[in-house]
This record gives sequence, C-alpha cells and structure tokens, in this order.
Amino acid sequence: MTSRQRLIPTPAPATVPEVGVLLAVLHDARLRTLNRVKKISGLDAVTVGHHSAGTLLYHIALIEMD
Repeated sequence: MTSRQRLIPTPAPATVPEVGVLLAVLHDARLRTLNRVKKISGLDAVTVGHHSAGTLLYHIALIEMD
C-alpha cells in the first residue's frame, strides 16, 4: 500500500473564506504548472499532433481566463 500526501490549502486573504481557499488552490495549480513547464524543452517544437506544447499551454490559459 502506498502512502498519499494530504494537501490542505491555506486560505489566501479574501473577504469570504471560501473564496480564499479557491484562490489558494488556483495559485497552487499555477505554481505546479510553471514548475512543470520549466522542465520542458522545445516548447515551440511540434510534439503533440500538429500543435506545439507552447500552443497547447496558451490554449489552456486562454480557456481558464474565460
């Protein structure tokens, strides 16, 4: 049996506590994405179908902002 790390977000300052937790989770996801992207070489090289990894990351960011 493998042990799992339990992650409990520390709420970011916000007027509503629930919003603070959501902001903390979004910030954590952003940091994880940035750390993973730093390890990728050739973001502009076509590696996934006909799209580069950079193009896919741009699309994900654009969708998340909508």
